[in-house]
Formats: sequence, C-alpha cells, structure tokens
Amino acid sequence: MITYEVHTLKKGAAVKDWSLAGVFEDRELSIHEATIMDESDRYAGIRVIAEDHNTTTGQTQTSTIYRGGSNFKEAKAKASAGTASLATRAEISPRDYTPKPRAVAASEKRSVMSLVPMLLLFLVIGLGGMYALHELVPD
Repeated sequence: MITYEVHTLKKGAAVKDWSLAGVFEDRELSIHEATIMDESDRYAGIRVIAEDHNTTTGQTQTSTIYRGGSNFKEAKAKASAGTASLATRAEISPRDYTPKPRAVAASEKRSVMSLVPMLLLFLVIGLGGMYALHELVPD
C-alpha cells in the first residue's frame, strides 16, 4: 500500500524539525495540498514523501516526490544561477516516484470476484421487483 505524507518545516526551525501535516492515499491530492501550502510562503520547507509498504515482507520504501518552501526556492535559484555546488544541485533536484506495478494479492482478487455476482444478484432482484410492481399495480 502506498501512502503519501506531507511534511512541513517552519521558518526559523532547525533542519531536523519536520512536522507531519497530513497523510494521503492519493498522489495528486498530496502534491496539490503541498503546492497550496507552498504558495502561502509560511514554511521554510515542504516535502511529500511516498511510502510503499509491502505487507508480505514488512518492508517500506520511501522516496521524496515533491519539495518546496522558501529554503528550496532559494537553493533552486542558486542552482539555476550556477552558484550552487554539485552536491547542492543533486540534493535539491526533485525525484518523481513511480511505483513498480505490484502483484494483486489473492484476497483482493477474491473480494472483486465476490462483488460481481453480488451486483448481478441485486440487479436481477431489482428488475424482478420492478416487473412485479408493474403487473400488480392496476392501471
């Protein structure tokens, strides 16, 4: 399962004082929320971290998919002007996270497969009820 965490760093705070602002299951929604926070210019740093947790192995892979904030904008401006070092340029370049396609678990397949017959049953019952009402109600 992939979750997206939005972290913020207040202006004047230490570099390691990141706060969790929200957890999302949708990538676009988390990035949208981060860009809204970034436009307010309240934070020195904003980042969105994608966490891919594998329930079978218990391992979690994380990657940063969005960076923003006044510190990031200043470092990006220095990098585009050519005044930043190579280490700084590598540090500030955002990486896009594209998760590997995961195998669908057997339990997920079973839940989808049991949903289809149930929906068909409801459809047949609904159509039968409509037909019975049509025949039983006098014109």
